[in-house]
Amino acid sequence: MKKMGGAGETGLGPQGSLDLNGPRDRTCSIKSGNKILLTGATGFVGRSLWPALARQGYQVRSMTRDVESARRKFPHQEWVLGDMSHS
Repeated sequence: MKKMGGAGETGLGPQGSLDLNGPRDRTCSIKSGNKILLTGATGFVGRSLWPALARQGYQVRSMTRDVESARRKFPHQEWVLGDMSHS
């Protein structure tokens, strides 16, 4: 199992890069090979998180409100239409 950071810890590595191994005080039950729906994939964090998850072996599906725009900016990702603002 991967370990995730605790309260107050950012999970960011050197120079602000995303550290998926992070501090080792909490566990995460997501295992390599699983599918993940990534919300916020076109935002600042999501743009860094998607390739990091893909490198770890996760099948990442990204949600966006504007699939056409997202596909133009990030054609290598799998996109689905969705809006969490009214949930």
